[in-house]
Amino acid sequence: MSEKFKPLSDADWPVEIAGMMDGFAGGLNVYRVMAHHPMLLRAWAGLRDHIVHHRADCSDGGHRRRACESGRCPDRSRLPYPPPARTELEQHLGPQGVLDVIATVGFYSTLAYIVKSFNVPIDAHITGISSPRR
Repeated sequence: MSEKFKPLSDADWPVEIAGMMDGFAGGLNVYRVMAHHPMLLRAWAGLRDHIVHHRADCSDGGHRRRACESGRCPDRSRLPYPPPARTELEQHLGPQGVLDVIATVGFYSTLAYIVKSFNVPIDAHITGISSPRR
């Protein structure tokens, strides 16, 4: 991992986004890396909230578990597999749903690029392996 882009510790957290540290931004290493650019992280928050809170039924794996724990367990029958062509997807989800799918893919792709580019460590509460305190 590049030392220049390591997840920021609580002590190094930017004062201009101090209020974000106790929320989603302080909870995952990928967001602690994004905190190196406070304006970007602040702008990211709105899209993240839309995707996580309004489209939680589109996620899988750990996201599916967290969606179920919050009472929004995805109904796997909503989306056919394999995914239909865009026209069929639009008929199934509507125009806003298609845009949500595209935005969700872009959202998670961006997070994956950050994780891979800077070799961001996966958080202990996700892997189940404890790590040193921040």
